[in-house]
Amino acid sequence: MLAQSNQPCMARCFAVVVVIFSFVSVSMAGPILPAPKKISPHVYAWIGPYEGPNKENRGFRMNMAFVVGEKSVAVVDTGYTPEMAREMIAHIKKVTPLPIRYAINSNSQPHRFMGNDAFKDVGASLITHPAERQRMIDMSGNFTQGIEAALGLPADSVVFPALPEKLVKNEL
Repeated sequence: MLAQSNQPCMARCFAVVVVIFSFVSVSMAGPILPAPKKISPHVYAWIGPYEGPNKENRGFRMNMAFVVGEKSVAVVDTGYTPEMAREMIAHIKKVTPLPIRYAINSNSQPHRFMGNDAFKDVGASLITHPAERQRMIDMSGNFTQGIEAALGLPADSVVFPALPEKLVKNEL
């Protein structure tokens, strides 16, 4: 009789512990990116640590930047994950109310373009060289699997992002 009466209490206590643990684990994860550093009057950058992407750094290991122009913002490289890209956008919005109109993928390494979807969602035009775009396509499976392995994510959980639609051959 005593065991039966304790079961609802045990279930409620367990549920409370699960809820508390979920809040603690989320808060311990914290942000991926620090605040960007002001490099010059119009240029801000995230300077990444010198190590490979892993669970601890959540993929932040590269340099990314943005330029605040008179009418809009241009981003140089969109990050390793959509989560990182969304943090970039949040940081940019703290610096300026101007729209993000351009997201330049400087090359086809995954940390340069895997955040494209987040920038496309806010209206940015995605820009790269045609050879880099083709390499993004050719290596897409390797890139997504590499991110899953580096960050300890389940297989097929990384979605390949939108590809740049504006291609620059010589100058723009």
